[in-house]
Amino acid sequence: MESFKRERLSKSRPGCEVRFDRSGGKGGQNVNKVNTKATLKVNIDQASWIPSSLLSCLRDSPYYAASSNSLLITGSSYRTQSENLQDCFDKIQTHLLSLARPLSPKPTTTAQSQTVQKLIVAQKKRVRVEKDRRSEKKNERRSGKGRDYD
Repeated sequence: MESFKRERLSKSRPGCEVRFDRSGGKGGQNVNKVNTKATLKVNIDQASWIPSSLLSCLRDSPYYAASSNSLLITGSSYRTQSENLQDCFDKIQTHLLSLARPLSPKPTTTAQSQTVQKLIVAQKKRVRVEKDRRSEKKNERRSGKGRDYD
């Protein structure tokens, strides 16, 4: 996972297909002539570079397309194909890292572990007191104490 965080994604990854289309919005003639919108399709089955711990989370992703079992990411913020394509890769890397964040727990501090130990000791003490009460009640029943009828 650490190596995945450090390296920057590029189009040489297996399972990635890139398509360029006309971008919508403002821009006049340039928008109508040039295919600058980048669409990145990442096939989950072929994407061996995605950490296996994240594969189960991807089906709940807003980028997930169930019909093709892939992730579809588009980028049309920039005026060039290369910038929009890199924007797609940045989006998917950011998304995958955000999915990985809840999976990796933070290390516990010494204060937290001390608090947990105190709670465990207190719980054991409560359980012991309750067991002693039940045992005493049963002993009283056996010995005949507490019976006032005869």
